[in-house]
Amino acid sequence: MVGDEHVWESQLGILTTSAGKQWHDNKAPFRPRANQSSWEKRSADRAALAAVKAKEKELKEEKESERQVRGDTCLRRDEG
Repeated sequence: MVGDEHVWESQLGILTTSAGKQWHDNKAPFRPRANQSSWEKRSADRAALAAVKAKEKELKEEKESERQVRGDTCLRRDEG
């Protein structure tokens, strides 16, 4: 072990030198287009997201109008 420059420690799964420094694995090559999806899939995802957002906006507007109606009835009751 003293004469060996590199020692494999199977418990840790890392390659170390005799000085105890770690040798890290090489990084994977940079491939920016590796995980891109097709244009059709991205446009379909955008359309689905737009539909969800429109539905959420509709529900929020409905909830706000119900809140306004409740507030108006409370005000009328207090005035009378």
